[in-house]
Amino acid sequence: MFATRNITIGVRTLRPTSFLKTRSFLQQRLQSTLKKSYEPTKSELDIASKMSWEQFLTMRKQQRRLGGIGSIAAAILAMGASFSYFSQIEIDPTETLFGLDIFTVYI
Repeated sequence: MFATRNITIGVRTLRPTSFLKTRSFLQQRLQSTLKKSYEPTKSELDIASKMSWEQFLTMRKQQRRLGGIGSIAAAILAMGASFSYFSQIEIDPTETLFGLDIFTVYI
C-alpha cells in the first residue's frame, strides 16, 4: 500500500511537488504513525520459552478472577458511597429544582 515516494490513502496518492522536494506535514505524520514491527527482547523470549500453555492459561484465569472480584468490590463501594450521600441530604419537599420535584432530580 505504501510506496517509497508516494503515500496511498484510500484512492488518492500524495506525491511531493516538483518545486518543493520535502514531505508535507500530512506525509510526515502518516510516516510517524505507521505500525512498526515488534521484536521481543531476549528476556521476553526466555520467559516465553519457559512458560507452558497450562501455566499461561492458569495465570490468565487467575487474572480474570481478580479483575471480576475487583470490579464487583468497586461497584459495591460506589453504591454504598452514593447511598450514604443521598441518605444524608436534607430535602425540603416544598422546593423545586428547575420546576421538578427534588426526589425526581436526585433519582
